[in-house]
Amino acid sequence: MIVPYIYTSWQAFSRDEKYKLKMTINNLDKISNQIRKNIFEILEFLGSKESQLEYQKNVPIAQVSNELFNQWYDNYYPKCEIHNMAFNETEREILENFNEIFNIISKKTPKDLPFIDEFVTTNEWFELNQLAKKTLDNLITI
Repeated sequence: MIVPYIYTSWQAFSRDEKYKLKMTINNLDKISNQIRKNIFEILEFLGSKESQLEYQKNVPIAQVSNELFNQWYDNYYPKCEIHNMAFNETEREILENFNEIFNIISKKTPKDLPFIDEFVTTNEWFELNQLAKKTLDNLITI
């Protein structure tokens, strides 16, 4: 059901239409909350050497160095309207800044990333780690 962007009296909707509309709004809220949670968790993961090494230890088949980049790219969709629901304007600016620098760092890394225990010794990892921590701090202090 598409609701046009005009004033429509709530009484004009049938009971089923009202239910569907409420469910759609509830689902959008749930999705935007999940997107927000994912982004914060990714930033925490990027900022934690211990978590990254622990993840490699617990999931030996994982290529954690690649996961650092893939998780971000799989979850950051700034042009999606639901992303705008998940973050306010200031938060979106902070995330956009993070993304720009993240992409620069990504381009500096080798195509075939080393395993995480070696990657954490590189300048690129350090830059990424510090950027994630700073970004998370900026988001939390808003």
